Amino acid sequence: MPMSAALAYGICILALVSQFLLAVSLRQLRAGKADILATVSRRRIRLVLAAFFSTPIIAAVVVTGLNLFVFQSDAEMRAAHAAFSLGLWLVLAMSFIMLLLMYRLHRRPSLESLAGPVLTVALAAYVTPRPRFDWVYGEVGALLPLVVGCILVAVSILLTWLARSELR
Repeated sequence: MPMSAALAYGICILALVSQFLLAVSLRQLRAGKADILATVSRRRIRLVLAAFFSTPIIAAVVVTGLNLFVFQSDAEMRAAHAAFSLGLWLVLAMSFIMLLLMYRLHRRPSLESLAGPVLTVALAAYVTPRPRFDWVYGEVGALLPLVVGCILVAVSILLTWLARSELR
């Protein structure tokens, strides 16, 4: 396996691991539910979660419009870049919100809550610039990052829905 292919697969695996760490860290919501609801208003929680639900939809519409009307070449790689970057940034944002909640509750964050954002911020910073994304995934193709990006977005939406259900 060439070095660039190993890097591409490694980044995808690390992205999925970071999402797993986020999912595991969400168990802290159940333990601190009463404290969270006492510290943060239900209205604010609903607004943040609504933003997490609407962001992927808005981003998909914008990227589709840009691919159809502005950037008409290399649409597959652009869609893969958009899905993968969006997935990473959703995981990162949710991880930081978990850390912020733990800080506001004066609780010690779990190891997963700390490792998730550290891992994800490095990945997001590395692959968000389009030239670097093309360099990493140019040899592998658009399918791998597109599938992993869609998984990241779908699971982020599912985790948001679970968090919403838990904090009702």
